[in-house]
Amino acid sequence: MFRAMRGSWLFLVAACSHELAEEAPGSRAGEVVADCVVPLRGALAGHGAPASLEYDADGPSLWMWEDARAIVRSADAACRGEMDVLSGPIVPLLPGEIAENQARTDGRRIAVAPIGGFVAAGRGYLYYEKSLRGPGIFDAQHLGTGVCVVDAMTSACARTPDLLWTVGRPWGGSGLVAADGYAYVVSCLGIAAFTELCETARVRPEAAADASAYTFLGFDGSFGADPSNGAVVLDGTNLASPSFVPSLGAYVVVFPNIFAPSLEVARSDAPGGPFGSRTRLFPAIAPDTFFIGGGREHRALRRDDTVAITYDTRPSGLHLVTFRFAPEAWP
Repeated sequence: MFRAMRGSWLFLVAACSHELAEEAPGSRAGEVVADCVVPLRGALAGHGAPASLEYDADGPSLWMWEDARAIVRSADAACRGEMDVLSGPIVPLLPGEIAENQARTDGRRIAVAPIGGFVAAGRGYLYYEKSLRGPGIFDAQHLGTGVCVVDAMTSACARTPDLLWTVGRPWGGSGLVAADGYAYVVSCLGIAAFTELCETARVRPEAAADASAYTFLGFDGSFGADPSNGAVVLDGTNLASPSFVPSLGAYVVVFPNIFAPSLEVARSDAPGGPFGSRTRLFPAIAPDTFFIGGGREHRALRRDDTVAITYDTRPSGLHLVTFRFAPEAWP
């Protein structure tokens, strides 16, 4: 049982960018093309790395934070600060949750935050975490994981009071829809201090709101209904973003190594993994406190063999790094 660790207007500002020639001396998977610090201003100011929904190759990427969201159409546009910023959160509080928060006197509040998800036939399926936060800034009690549908990129997610999994069975993460029509979702759990394991579930997109419709990749390569028998497809990370890279003829998963710190990649012949041949893509700029945030690939911003990855580090902010795969150099 795995828990993911969790009217539009055009926003234009100048970007700050720098090359990574000195910071990234070689990766057997390819090479860094460029790195920019994405200028987040206005409603996005002060936000860290986003979760996202990826609307297919060459389509927009919907970036999501707890209380903000934006449509990003290319890596270059993001580096220039050009994005359609949408009003309001992607996962709204329900009327009952708002009333409960208003009635509380203990310094705690109900909060919902997007984790990630997948897009099928133009419709987004978004996993979100519900928690009880406070009174301290780091105090949080996980209440469960839900899934909601984003019918249009400019619309908020359609929620119901029901959660997909409660405390005993959390799930959720980034996923992809493979040629067989299934969505494969990779979800990671911290099982002990600094120990994270990831597992893969698959589900038909139209059944994503039905917990009983999920099956989990087992050690023998088959999918079964019991997540406790699931195989570890990746370890050492609290989030992972899977995709298919045609030039590699393989599925890959991009993920952060918060201790190095760096961004890494692993590959598999199957959409659900397990993922091996892991290697470093590039080092991240170390933050002045704690760890880097994010570390997702935004598949909709990919151009040919060049992928776009975001991570957050302090004090410089949200980095968007483009990286070009070199298939012949990475077995």
